[in-house]
Amino acid sequence: MDKLQNTVILYFHGSPGGPDELAALSLPKNLQIVPIDRLSFGVSYDDMLSNVRADILKRFPDKNLHLIGFSMGAMAVLQLGNVLGDKVMRIDLVSAATPLELGHFLAKMAGRPVFDAAMRGGVRFSALCKFQAILLRFAPALFFKMLFASAAGEDRILAADPTFKRQILKSYTTCLTDHPKAYADEIRAYVQPWAKELNGIDAPIHLWNGGADNWTPIEMAYALRDQLGPKTQLTEFARLSHYSTLAKALPLILGKYND
Repeated sequence: MDKLQNTVILYFHGSPGGPDELAALSLPKNLQIVPIDRLSFGVSYDDMLSNVRADILKRFPDKNLHLIGFSMGAMAVLQLGNVLGDKVMRIDLVSAATPLELGHFLAKMAGRPVFDAAMRGGVRFSALCKFQAILLRFAPALFFKMLFASAAGEDRILAADPTFKRQILKSYTTCLTDHPKAYADEIRAYVQPWAKELNGIDAPIHLWNGGADNWTPIEMAYALRDQLGPKTQLTEFARLSHYSTLAKALPLILGKYND
């Protein structure tokens, strides 16, 4: 229990996304989570990671760390898990975006057009990022409708909730209009091979994924579990998708702190 009392819980949002995505979910009010707005820490992805690490060590020098990564936030969590070493007591990855080189996932991913453009690079990807930001700014309802047009599982129910819609749009605005260059650089980093950086994490890792997820398909969780090895657990929610898995998993992840 002493370790739990001396542990700070850090949350790494999706991308696109931001700290406000937590407010989009009907979570218990007593969950003590510190959201990390990592895209505000630099434009270059490597600089961002370095600055986030320095900030964590400065703010929580004597604390154990419990890292939670959602969707694209899983990449930052796993890479930080390596460099933060034994300060990290536990890692939970929800709807984790797995390294693309671990399997043939892209065809099943709702974000395929963005990742394809990032792989090709150049003007096409830059134009797509600018289009996303402009559409979000001037036609947020249309942006949301397009984003969730293919919503699967219980994400369809969330998408009809006005609070969810408002907070998700707010989180996307933080990402796409406040930190557009950092967002683009993180996407570029994601589509490059990075599975080799998964080695060396000593903390126990728990994966949570929806069987109906078409943003990060369940096959990504299987591949990531196999890559990370026997210290990794996987909980699968058959009917849940991307954000609905986050809403289900967070209270379960943090329930032990209330025991």
